[in-house]
Amino acid sequence: MATSITQRSPRFVSRGALVTALLAAPLATSVVACESPQGDTLRSMGGPTPDPTGVLRGSVLYSGPRPECLRREDGSAYAIPGRVVLLMFRYDNPPPPSGSATSAENFMVLPGDLVFSLDDCMPASPSAEDLAPIMRSVGFTWPSVRLGRTYQIRGFYDADGDFNPFFSVRNLATAGDVGGGAFVSASAPVPVYQPIELPPASEAPEGFALDGVAVTLGAVVRTERPIFQVETDTLALSSQATIPLIADSIAREEALYQLTDMRITLVRDPDVTDLYGANPFGTAMTAAGMGFDFRASRHGLPILNIDANADGTPDLHPILGSTGVPWYLPAILMRRARNAIETRAGIPDVLLIATIRPTVPVGVRQGFVPKQTLASADVVIPPVAVAITNPAFPATCRVPYIAPGNIAELYEGRPVDCQELPTGNYDVNVLSGMAGGRVIDVLADCVAECVAGGGTEDTCTPGCRTETALRTDTGYVFEAGAYSSQAWSIPNELGCPDTAYRTTAVNQLDLPRADGTLPECADSTLMLRGQGRAGSFAVVDPDGENAPDHLSSADGHGIAACTSAIRSTTGMVTPVTYTQPTEECCAPVLPFCNLPLCPLRDATTLEGYPEASRSLETPDGAMRQTREMRVPDVDYRVRTDGSIEPLCVPFLMPAGCCQRLESAS
Repeated sequence: MATSITQRSPRFVSRGALVTALLAAPLATSVVACESPQGDTLRSMGGPTPDPTGVLRGSVLYSGPRPECLRREDGSAYAIPGRVVLLMFRYDNPPPPSGSATSAENFMVLPGDLVFSLDDCMPASPSAEDLAPIMRSVGFTWPSVRLGRTYQIRGFYDADGDFNPFFSVRNLATAGDVGGGAFVSASAPVPVYQPIELPPASEAPEGFALDGVAVTLGAVVRTERPIFQVETDTLALSSQATIPLIADSIAREEALYQLTDMRITLVRDPDVTDLYGANPFGTAMTAAGMGFDFRASRHGLPILNIDANADGTPDLHPILGSTGVPWYLPAILMRRARNAIETRAGIPDVLLIATIRPTVPVGVRQGFVPKQTLASADVVIPPVAVAITNPAFPATCRVPYIAPGNIAELYEGRPVDCQELPTGNYDVNVLSGMAGGRVIDVLADCVAECVAGGGTEDTCTPGCRTETALRTDTGYVFEAGAYSSQAWSIPNELGCPDTAYRTTAVNQLDLPRADGTLPECADSTLMLRGQGRAGSFAVVDPDGENAPDHLSSADGHGIAACTSAIRSTTGMVTPVTYTQPTEECCAPVLPFCNLPLCPLRDATTLEGYPEASRSLETPDGAMRQTREMRVPDVDYRVRTDGSIEPLCVPFLMPAGCCQRLESAS
């Protein structure tokens, strides 16, 4: 059988994991051939032979603070707790906001004692020389890399050793870690990740080795992860919501905000209690093994322009950018939660791309003094869902779902499907943080500048307090750094187990009871309800009677408000011209064409149904109805080979794709 090139080192771990990460140098290739029997068929082609794999060899250059070491009672250092964490992503689908990956393709860990010696430890009473950055390097061999893909490598030095790739609350960098990755040029003003291309197995049947991969870690992470809560009076988004046809940008922003009244707030103190219960965060975080610095100089939401394509120009918001709205950090993404059956069946992933109020960074609401750091934020959710129809091409196969009743221009110019937004529960992800740059105490900086200009501390302080309050919620701003790729998501392990969507989720905070069972959320527990499904977001359908005909593959699924719409340039109702998705984007969803929509349900119509975590307030009362593929022999069947035969779908596939199926038949 063919042998793959897998030179393993006993000092690191390498496997897939649920991770996202940070920031990252040229490389050269070399091919190593091994003898291999001929005629075997690869496992990926249905045969018995394991697929050949790739190996990456290179070095990590660290430039940053001395490591904080573990010390004995006499003060002598005896261990280095940190480690280098390297994360491999597909080049065309990195973590948000550049892509939508929630997991790395591969990761590896190098213990800190391979990078440093005990002589490198930061002294207990460091001198100015001790506080200067040091440079160290270490080689690595990364085996078992899947061939036929182009990757990028991101990474960080986990200074306190708290990284845990299988625990979402501990799988990213924290304040004091040093971020980086493999860059085309580590010294470029806007670093661009190096494309690391491996040939397909058909071109490298005996494996492939790539030498000279250079990873640079040199940007100190200034912020903690953005631990937040979604305020309890946040509403669900109606699946029928449309973008308000309002010319004034401020009025349009307000109308969009009022669709959900969503607000996120940082948890500023370990003694803060969960919004849905009496438990303090500090207790739950201690049980999870989390270290966290709640000081305002570390825990804030810096407002930064997003440059996802690293071209040096700030990006416009993916949805609102057509009206000139920039895209800012902190970024807020909602991802529709798919249950195990939907995931196995291949129901497409769906995203909502939200934003902080665009008027806040430019200071429209505060005398045009730009806000630079937030502790809480109103969230605007444009009612446009993005379905990733082919996960093999996540960067190009994104089809917006836009409800009937919008202006004609929103449906034109790119592949779009006109139907109500996909309903269901949505995970909430906040992306924030800064690496490199500096942290500024705004009040102290302002007073010092004012005094240097001839004022006194007493005369300068009142005006500086006003300026500080306008510029920052925390008293600090973060300048001249880059996005650190830190994030926080709800649900997470601090909350109640999300068994409706993660069947293996368990209580990971409480000790077992005397009978060996674990406490549940209804019991006395350390778990925080607001960090579980109850604290997330939802899209609900207030009217199931206006569902489109699933047998219609006409544009807009035959809905009149989709085939003709008001054109903003003329104010006239005119036909809408749709663009058909490509064949490669449609291929995975064609089996779902001509299937009916799954029934609208909530807990009152189906016992145990995971109804929407947020309600839609209507004149008739709260609405929590959604569509999911859940009930065996009604929504789906399990075939003899274990695969799923869908009998209905939670939302219709793009009409343009189903037209391809119709024309082919």
